[in-house]
Amino acid sequence: MGWVFFCVTVVSHGECIAKNLNVTHPSHKKHRASDLFHVKPLSAKASRKKLGENIRKARISQGISQEQLGYEAEISRELISRIENGQRNLSHDTIHKIAIALNTTVSTLFEFETN
Repeated sequence: MGWVFFCVTVVSHGECIAKNLNVTHPSHKKHRASDLFHVKPLSAKASRKKLGENIRKARISQGISQEQLGYEAEISRELISRIENGQRNLSHDTIHKIAIALNTTVSTLFEFETN
């Protein structure tokens, strides 16, 4: 009986990358990572929208307003609104500030389905 050894990394925009491309399947055939995984990456626009939705859900679940989140993250309420609506590209620093203000991690904010 053969073993399958591989490592999968999920990157922030929802794309799945498999490492160790020559994997041995129990049938002893060699397969490429692309044979094992098929994930359609999100467009940048769709990814921004999903990120904004996750920020909104986290904010609402904690019962805080956009104004409170903006204050804690040191950004304006107007920017929070545009972020939640997927209308703004964000720097990593801004995403990091928002994650800290929401008592979560950047990676948690990027957890979403890619259907």
